[in-house]
Amino acid sequence: MQHYVFQGRTWGLRMLPFVIDAQLQDLVDQRKAGYRRESMKIIGFLSKRTLADLTEARRESFKHPRNIRIAESDGYELWRFSSAGGLEEGFYALQTPERFVFLMSKAPSKFFKWRLLPFAWKLYPELIRVYATSLELFRVLSSYQKLQGESLFCSSVVMKRLFGEKFTDVHFGADKPFEDVFRIASTRGAWVDYIQVYDEDKKHVVLSVSRDGRVSVRRGSFAKIFEAILLPLTEQASKKYDFMNHRERQSQPQNQINPFLITYDESLFDKREVINRLRNVIETYTYCYYTVVHSGNPYLYMMISDMLDNSAFSVRTSGDRTLMVVPQVRTTPDSLIRFHRFLSEQFREGKLEEPTKAM
Repeated sequence: MQHYVFQGRTWGLRMLPFVIDAQLQDLVDQRKAGYRRESMKIIGFLSKRTLADLTEARRESFKHPRNIRIAESDGYELWRFSSAGGLEEGFYALQTPERFVFLMSKAPSKFFKWRLLPFAWKLYPELIRVYATSLELFRVLSSYQKLQGESLFCSSVVMKRLFGEKFTDVHFGADKPFEDVFRIASTRGAWVDYIQVYDEDKKHVVLSVSRDGRVSVRRGSFAKIFEAILLPLTEQASKKYDFMNHRERQSQPQNQINPFLITYDESLFDKREVINRLRNVIETYTYCYYTVVHSGNPYLYMMISDMLDNSAFSVRTSGDRTLMVVPQVRTTPDSLIRFHRFLSEQFREGKLEEPTKAM
């Protein structure tokens, strides 16, 4: 079986080629007479192919008569997709030298949610969607604030608690430093799922980031956002993918298991009601079959089969604050990373670890 490893690196600030930056900055600043100003919505993916190869290999998904490469420089490519037969409003795609792909649109949010994201889903697993932790959001915003040279304040935030319970906080007329929001979330036993930030006068920066990989820009320098937010978030996703890679038993010398752990920051599985609710959450995981081997006192043990690529793995509690995921004979990193993202959204954020490091 072929494996893909996305060549990540320790990220540093990197200049976007001028010819590409200029076109994307024009898109950010673009206004249309008679329309309210729409934000530029961006979402990142890990891509197993170049855009040229992808559009050729998955031609049935690209119903656009015009797939145009409009700029190319230093390993970067900027494409525009437009058609009356598919995504009428059109969108842009930026490919980096590492084959990270960012899909971008100035169309209304409902188009992005109901048209562009389902389109990208059709390209799975060639495109693997980026997702992040609350800590990663904090780090990229801190880096962006330093690069921008202006303090960032929070206007609205969505936080999540255990089992994906959402609660919001909107600030009107009171500037709250964005760092305070993350501290508040921590004291409430929660994490930041979405946050919108702005500079003090709202003249240079108005943008939002979320754990599901979406970045929305109403004002701001695209080059700085690319360097300090988009690239780091995608490179962290690449590291998660590499962590999940080569876990299946058939890739091991003697077919031995190669499990990994998801460790939480508090005791959870000493409570039977948490175990039962976690089982119910996993039972809602789409495109899979599951078998409950054991549930309740004192542990949870489930077998999961992914219908999208026939991957199989087991999930079991291991102690009071750890889940162990055990890939079976055939298990792809695509399936594992999709499941981990699901748990992060619907259960709780946890830290990926090797068993020897956490025990």
